[in-house]
Amino acid sequence: MRCALSKYNGKMVDRDGYFWQRVAARWGDMDALGHVNNAKYFTYFETVRMSYLRQIGLWKEGRNEQGPILVAESMNFRRQLVADQTIEVGVRISEARNRSFVMQVIMLDDTQKTAAEGDCVMAWMDFTTQKAIPIPEKVREIAVQTAQTKVYQCESSGNGYLAFLCQQAGND
Repeated sequence: MRCALSKYNGKMVDRDGYFWQRVAARWGDMDALGHVNNAKYFTYFETVRMSYLRQIGLWKEGRNEQGPILVAESMNFRRQLVADQTIEVGVRISEARNRSFVMQVIMLDDTQKTAAEGDCVMAWMDFTTQKAIPIPEKVREIAVQTAQTKVYQCESSGNGYLAFLCQQAGND
């Protein structure tokens, strides 16, 4: 099996389960320590999250009567990013709830190593009443599809290269 997968939370994730977009780390994203400021990771996540929501039709530019709003967000920082790197950011809807859904994010540096991983909770809001309402069925369908993404257990081949011996988790 060819392992063209991305490392996430100690496992390898099938890249096809995510919406991927490249983001350039700019000089202005740096802090005094010479690496990308941690707040910018959230900005990169936001940029790709909104691109994904637009692409799947859950957000339209302009005034919307209802739509997703961010209610919680967390990030685990794994590796420093620096200016002039091209970062790959992957997002997916991983869980559908009654009035909210969870999105996962993975950020890869230009060597394809995990720079950060995280998630957010998006509530579905009626902007007129300012109250959360049940999520559309389309969100639930997407969550079911992406929840079936293959996850692989991998171990290093020990040869110093980024080669992995992979087998699908749970299907030995």
